[in-house]
Amino acid sequence: MEYIRPTNLQELFQAVADFPDAKIMAGGQSLLAMMKQGILDPEVIVSLRGVGELNAIDKSDDGTLTIGAMVTHQRIAADPIVQSVAPLLSETARRVASVQIRNLGTWGGNLSHGEPGADPPGSLIAVGAQLELQSADGHRFVPVEDFFLDYLTTDIQPGEVLTRIVVPPQPPGNKTIYAKHTVRDDGDLAIVGIAVRMTLSGERISDIRIGINGASLTPLRATSAEQVLLGQNPSEELFERAAKHAAQQCNPLDDAEASAEYRLAVVNSLLKRCLRGIANQRPSSIA
Repeated sequence: MEYIRPTNLQELFQAVADFPDAKIMAGGQSLLAMMKQGILDPEVIVSLRGVGELNAIDKSDDGTLTIGAMVTHQRIAADPIVQSVAPLLSETARRVASVQIRNLGTWGGNLSHGEPGADPPGSLIAVGAQLELQSADGHRFVPVEDFFLDYLTTDIQPGEVLTRIVVPPQPPGNKTIYAKHTVRDDGDLAIVGIAVRMTLSGERISDIRIGINGASLTPLRATSAEQVLLGQNPSEELFERAAKHAAQQCNPLDDAEASAEYRLAVVNSLLKRCLRGIANQRPSSIA
């Protein structure tokens, strides 16, 4: 096996172009596990560890947040810039796996793996994030909800690398929440994870975004539930209707962790719990 460690983006894109079948390694938490299990046996690994451009967290003057693909879960959990612009992402990062995995695993690697029960995708959908995909030929931006195509399958094209997560300025006075249901403890992948961003104007919901993990072959944006909620006054009856619409949009698998029927019931219950909680929450502080 050949191991290549580029030191900048130009070297990275060249390596990816030279070895189109190479596996790209970020934190290695998924790739190394699959290699150990014999699922993958790559001839070439291209490591992102030495590419310094992928380790930055920045906030622009207009409030746009950018997170490099090699930023770890632990950094996102603790970083003051992330906490001030999009506290939902810090909250979500603290719920990922164990301390050891949070210290090594990256959000770029997590997203590129395409695991439907992973925690970050739903929260990134809720904050309206886009992913920057770069190659030697240029770059493009893909909304997170459009990035996942099928089970463990993403929109990364040959020659491309996920380089940055871009979070737009968040609505003033927004409220956010992330909740997950697991089999054993909070460190597990989500049977269902739900992230919500809500803004109230007066007593009406003027902005709403809902991301769901684990309840379909891919993470998804619960657009039908958002349409039910938008412009309405929060109420238990409204939350009931929104939760039913969200469950109808999901298409979960039966697997060893949970049946499809169970996952749909969790979507219904967990979204109602999130909406009740967020309705009584103080707005997030936007710096």
